[in-house]
Amino acid sequence: MLPYIGPLIQAYRQGLASDHIHLGYWEAPPQGAVTPADWREAQARLTDQILTMADLRAGLDVADAGCGIGGTLRAIRRRWGNAGRLVGINPDPRQLALCPGPAEGVALLRADALDLPLSDGCLDRVICLEAAFHFASRRGFFQQAARVLRPGGLLVLGDLLGDASGLAEADRMCAAAVLVRDFGPWPDPWQDEAGVVTDLEAAGFAVRDLRDITARTLPSYEVVAPASVSDLRHPALDGARAMRWLQENGALRYVLIAAQKPEA
Repeated sequence: MLPYIGPLIQAYRQGLASDHIHLGYWEAPPQGAVTPADWREAQARLTDQILTMADLRAGLDVADAGCGIGGTLRAIRRRWGNAGRLVGINPDPRQLALCPGPAEGVALLRADALDLPLSDGCLDRVICLEAAFHFASRRGFFQQAARVLRPGGLLVLGDLLGDASGLAEADRMCAAAVLVRDFGPWPDPWQDEAGVVTDLEAAGFAVRDLRDITARTLPSYEVVAPASVSDLRHPALDGARAMRWLQENGALRYVLIAAQKPEA
């Protein structure tokens, strides 16, 4: 289980955290300090970016792989109502317990993203927001997504991709160790864009859109990687600071990707 999830769940239950377990998105640099309200709004904006890229509309059948505690599931139901099947997938029962469930029109599956208990061709969209880097194999997940999507369906990712080419060997090894310790499983912190595109194409997808939004996520670190420990609002401070340093130095990129399964 992800080591940082327990404290985040506790913070959510205490009303100190939102139902989104991911970074935020800013159209422009914030003016002044990032407040808790700013942070929640920015996290919701990143979810909106993913949903817009997914071209969602009422009646589509959608799965959220690595659904966290249900923030994206709730956003979908609020915007498009109960038309269409909505599935949340997570291997962690603690997180699933906080997700919207059947009463809200959401089916919850405790499952591994590399072994989806879904029939072939049953979905129009698969969303995966800031979770694929945890999976044992991105390519294996992409193959599963291709299997469960209908022809023409979309897989939409918010993912963290590495580029260690500019790092000294010691920095590369130290950063990877901290990321794996605080945010693991993270099988390959240095998986790059070319590798992900290759894996998507090997699974049968065509990449339709790929956007680097790293700069628009950086203000997140005022909250998750603050300068002083007294400001800590995140349980994995060392890992968050490593992420901040890597992103600010071009060694870790935040990308949004839309990939389409071919039409029949």
